[in-house]
Amino acid sequence: SDVCSSDLKFNSKSLKSQFWQYSKVSKQDRQPMRFGPYLIKDATNVNVLLHANVTHLNTDEQGTKLESVEISTLDKRVSLIRAKVVILCCGGVENARLLLASNRILKNGVGNTNDMVGRFLMDHPGSLLGTFNPKKSQIISRRFGSYFLKSANDYNVYQHGIALAPELQEKEQLLNAAAFLIEVAAQNNPWDSFKRLKTVLRQKKLTRSAYLDILNILRHLPFVLSGLYRFLIQGQSPISKVDEMLLYSLVEQPPDPESRVTLSDQKDLLGMPISKINWKISDLERRTVSRLAHLIAQEFDRLNLPQLKLADWLNQDGDWRSNFIDRAHPTGTTRMSKQPQDGVVDPNGQVHGVEGLFIAGSSVFPTTSHVNPTLMIVAMAIRLADWLKTTTFSEQEKLEFTMASSQVKPQP
Repeated sequence: SDVCSSDLKFNSKSLKSQFWQYSKVSKQDRQPMRFGPYLIKDATNVNVLLHANVTHLNTDEQGTKLESVEISTLDKRVSLIRAKVVILCCGGVENARLLLASNRILKNGVGNTNDMVGRFLMDHPGSLLGTFNPKKSQIISRRFGSYFLKSANDYNVYQHGIALAPELQEKEQLLNAAAFLIEVAAQNNPWDSFKRLKTVLRQKKLTRSAYLDILNILRHLPFVLSGLYRFLIQGQSPISKVDEMLLYSLVEQPPDPESRVTLSDQKDLLGMPISKINWKISDLERRTVSRLAHLIAQEFDRLNLPQLKLADWLNQDGDWRSNFIDRAHPTGTTRMSKQPQDGVVDPNGQVHGVEGLFIAGSSVFPTTSHVNPTLMIVAMAIRLADWLKTTTFSEQEKLEFTMASSQVKPQP
């Protein structure tokens, strides 16, 4: 929707509303969803090896078939694992590093005949667009802060942000980008005191700091009562007492073959070369983010919302690249392609020309997005698993897999 309330409408030709839903573990505050425990708990067909670091992918002499995987402990105890199928799921940097470092037979590494491994490194860079005066901008907290969507036994957290309209992107040839609010809580924020006090009361042990938290809550009692009303009645996040209100952006990146992962001369404790990162930010990211920031400032002014003070770097020609930071979602370094000369894995996730070796994760994405890749990673992993079951294993192996899977208890 382009409307976040009945009296606030963005110019739909330039901006649109965008909502983020934040994953969380049921009944555990501030804990994001982690898929690992759900995948291996009670699964009789999953074996986990700890302290078994993969150090080399061993192929035949032609480099066209994976024969084994070398694993090593930190004290250099080496073993081999042989399997019909091996799937690398080590992330956007490590997948590329392992392929490149597996160079005993093939000088350029496994799957790197066309020098494509490690190229097209992308993320969805973040940057500061501007700030609001926290003493005059509570309406910004109310409209663009966190919201709760309640269910029968729990609630989900989401946040209202602002993105570029598709029509404007197409017209001006801009990337996907969106902005959202970050609030830096004050040291005497009563809601932090409230949360700490809840924990102390559950432990039934009052400390000196707990008494200080009680005093802080009492000093801000009207503020706390207002927040409880927002949470319990309106289903919205309580407004915190903040020192800073920041408008932050995320932007996608166009694929660039010179943005890449290579190997350095340094070695880690296992004797493997450490990755060397050349992550490039182009002027298109800068132009997109700058356009987003100025449009938001104009729209807020038109709608009589508190003024957005734009970050200085948006209007300067200096070292603007240092204002973009990575978001820990490296993508694209083993990209998927129909033709071997265009990427590293085929549309089914198999490394071009290497039988038995597959890759899963964001490293196979040909393009990236301005939002987190987790759900797409999970979807692609399920797709690969289904394809392997259908095409790779014998009927007896499929039967054994199905029987083992049926013993796994479904998770709530």
